[in-house]
Amino acid sequence: MTLLGVALVNGQVPVGSTPNFVYREMPAAQKEAYAALKSGNMSLGESKLQTLLRPGAAHADLQLATGFATMAYILRNEGDTARAVQVARLSLAKVAKPQGRMVARDAVDALLLAAQLMDHVIGDRAKACEAYEQAIGLEPKAKWAADRLQHLRATDESARQKPRANLLLQQRAAAPRK
Repeated sequence: MTLLGVALVNGQVPVGSTPNFVYREMPAAQKEAYAALKSGNMSLGESKLQTLLRPGAAHADLQLATGFATMAYILRNEGDTARAVQVARLSLAKVAKPQGRMVARDAVDALLLAAQLMDHVIGDRAKACEAYEQAIGLEPKAKWAADRLQHLRATDESARQKPRANLLLQQRAAAPRK
C-alpha cells in the first residue's frame, strides 16, 4: 500500500527505517498531520490527512485509515506507545465493518490494516486473528496474512502450554531423588 506517500510494507513503515527517515520522505501536509497527531490534536491531524486523499484511489476511509496507521507506526517506533494506540484507534474507526461499504479489494486491505494495527500497535492478538480470518475469507490468496495468522495461533498455543510444562518441571524438581 502506498496510499498517502509513504511506502508501506504489509501496512507498516519500511522495515529498518527510522522515524526520521520516514518523516523526511513525507509530503508537507503529512508532516503537518504528524505534528498535529503527535501533539494530541486529532481533528487537525485528520483534516491534514484529508487533503492527501486521491479521488479514484482506494476508498476515502481506507486512505485516511492508512494515513493514521502510518502515523501510529511512526509514533510506536519513537516509543510514544500511548499516542500510537490512540492514533491506531482512529485508523480502526475508519475501517470498521468495511464489507458492504467498500469494494472487495478495499475491504480486504481494510481488514488487513486492522489486523496489523491490532497485532503490532494495540497488542490485541485475538482481534488481530479475527481480522486476519475475515480478510482471508474474502481473499484466500493472501498468503502472508495466512502465514501471520498461523504464527499467531502457534505462539498462542505455545504460551498456553508453557505454564503446564513449567508446573511439570517444578513438580519433578520438588520430587525426592531416588
